[in-house]
Amino acid sequence: MEDKQMHEHRFFSKIGAFSINLEDPKSTITSLRFAVDSLSKPNSAVYIYPEGKIVPPADKVQPFKQGLAWLAQHSSEIDFVPVAVHIDYSKQSKPELYLSVGEAIKIDKIASKQELTTQFEHSLNTLLGELIGRIYQVHS
Repeated sequence: MEDKQMHEHRFFSKIGAFSINLEDPKSTITSLRFAVDSLSKPNSAVYIYPEGKIVPPADKVQPFKQGLAWLAQHSSEIDFVPVAVHIDYSKQSKPELYLSVGEAIKIDKIASKQELTTQFEHSLNTLLGELIGRIYQVHS
């Protein structure tokens, strides 16, 4: 979680969240290495906001930072699985939260960070579009 947001929402640290300082490249690499080390433990998972911070769910993802691509290039035997989140406000009583878990993304280890970042963005945008399509098909 972005450093600034971690300070605003301290309860995340109690559930295992760790911060990343996007303004300090050395600190960013330290956090990414911590994520790689965390993933070396059995049955571990790291959930990442690839936009660099928590952003409100939308119909299209915001551009990703390259940290996810860095992880793909510096880790082995890790599944990168997109998770699409959509909140439907069409019901008047309360919103509904929808999640869709995609398939693991095949990583080309020789791809550049920009190519991997584009691949991750495309995978999540596709999954999100499919999720929104299913939601509104059911509601129409």
